[in-house]
Amino acid sequence: MNRVFLTGHVGNISRHGNQVFLRLATKRLVKDDDGKFESVTTWHDVVAHKKQAENIERTVGVGDIVTLDCHLSYREVVQQEIKQTRTFVNIDSFDILHRKAKESAAGADFGSASGGLACGSSRSAPPRAIGAILLRTERRLVAHVWDLRRVASS
Repeated sequence: MNRVFLTGHVGNISRHGNQVFLRLATKRLVKDDDGKFESVTTWHDVVAHKKQAENIERTVGVGDIVTLDCHLSYREVVQQEIKQTRTFVNIDSFDILHRKAKESAAGADFGSASGGLACGSSRSAPPRAIGAILLRTERRLVAHVWDLRRVASS
């Protein structure tokens, strides 16, 4: 299964041709040597193509909290005569969980390009709606795990 789910804050959005690149910050708790938990932020570079890129550019803003359903791809790149394999995180669908308080130029209302929930200009998603998005994401993941088990057993 080639599936990645990321939930975090959008840090930057840039367009290059028919692609949109996002910088997404995720946080996790890590236990230090003293047994205390500290928050560690990881930045991810993700890319959307064609129609998905247009939808993200139109509805997602810096500071928004989003859930991304992605897949990985690999490409060989030559930089300064050195051949490297690069990993790309490609967005398949997305849901906006919380929109940073600001005026929405796009006038986005409830409903995202992936059929999920995008929040209005300064409102956050109701807790039930966020729960529904997370449940839908979990169901997708469970379905893929069952598919893998069937393939492995045959």
